[in-house]
Amino acid sequence: MDLASTSTEKDQSWKSFIDYACSRMINISPSVRGLLLVFCAYTLSYQLRHIRSKKFNFQLRETSHTQLSFEDAFPLFLPDILIISMFIMCVSIAFILLLLAQSTKRLPFVTCLVSAAAYYFINVAIAVPGVDVDCRTFKLPLLWFLAFTAFGLFQMCGFMSLVMVYLFWRYIQDSGRKVKELLASLNFKATSTFKPYTT
Repeated sequence: MDLASTSTEKDQSWKSFIDYACSRMINISPSVRGLLLVFCAYTLSYQLRHIRSKKFNFQLRETSHTQLSFEDAFPLFLPDILIISMFIMCVSIAFILLLLAQSTKRLPFVTCLVSAAAYYFINVAIAVPGVDVDCRTFKLPLLWFLAFTAFGLFQMCGFMSLVMVYLFWRYIQDSGRKVKELLASLNFKATSTFKPYTT
C-alpha cells in the first residue's frame, strides 16, 4: 500500500470525521448558531406550554391496571416518549451551542435552560401515574421506563444521524479525491502531448 492510499484512509477514518465535525461546530458562524438557538428556544417554549396546558398529562390515559407489560406500555406511551425525546434533543443542542459560544453573557441563558429542563421533568414526574412496567427480567416504574426509553431513542436517532453524515462526508471526500486524480491525469496528458518543440 502506497503512502497516498494510506493518507487517504487515514483522512477518511472515524476519528478524522469527529475531529472535522468538532472543528466545524466550534467555528460555526454566529448567524447559524443564532438560528439554531432560536429554533431550539421555540421548540422548548412550545413543549413547556404543552405541559402547562395539561394536554401532556399521563393521568388522562385509561390505565386501570397497576402493571403493564413492555409490549403494552411501549405502543401506549410512544407519543409521550417521542415528545420527551424531542425535548431532550433540543436541550442537548441548545446546551452545546451555548457552551461553544465564546461569550461571557451565556451564563443567564444556561441557567434558564437548566431551569426549563428541571421544570419540565418535574411536571412529567407529577403527571405520571403509579404504574409499573414489566420488562421480563426486571420491573420499572413508569417514570423510569419513559426516561430510559426516551433517552435511548434520542441516542439511537443521534447515532444514526451521525453515521449518515459520516457516510455523506466520506462520499464527498471520495468524490473530491477522484476529481483531483482526474484533473491531475488530464493535466499530465496535456503536458505530455503538447511538449514544446526544440531543435
